[in-house]
Amino acid sequence: MLGTSGNFAELSNIGGFCWNPDEGGEEECFQDETAWAANGNEPGSLRYTDRGNWATYVEYSAGKEVTLFAGQHINVGTVTFSAPDGNIVTITINLSGDWVFGINYELDEDGNLKLDEDGNPIRDNNIKVQDYENAPSGNPAPGLFMWKIVGNGQEGEIEVPLNHFYGVHVDVALPVECPTDE
Repeated sequence: MLGTSGNFAELSNIGGFCWNPDEGGEEECFQDETAWAANGNEPGSLRYTDRGNWATYVEYSAGKEVTLFAGQHINVGTVTFSAPDGNIVTITINLSGDWVFGINYELDEDGNLKLDEDGNPIRDNNIKVQDYENAPSGNPAPGLFMWKIVGNGQEGEIEVPLNHFYGVHVDVALPVECPTDE
């Protein structure tokens, strides 16, 4: 994924972060990216809006498997919609290659990490889903999507109400070499 300049090619909306998950362990670094489920296997199918952002949504059918695209065109995995169980649909996200769910932390109003009662950083949701009765339009606001969870590793599942359309937004990350202080 490195371009000829040594920078990452093809990625948009990139943010990067490094962290040390284990005290005394090695630092891990990631490039993070926004990903949307397409309505099939081609990027840009069923866009919320023709101009502006590239967010896409999916027309539901039981057993449907679609591609999850990061940075508009990078296939980072699949999203599968189950047959309904009563009025509930299970959406399964499987990331491919080295992609993992983004590691997002909640921040307080001063920009500091929020901690739980044990002093551990609180993770923010990286899988966000909105169900729709009718085809949506306009710019979506994933932070306001009704259904959210924290996914870890490369596979995540979320249960949502049965409906006709779904917007599936996922924060993903790609492990990269950490910068050196030279």
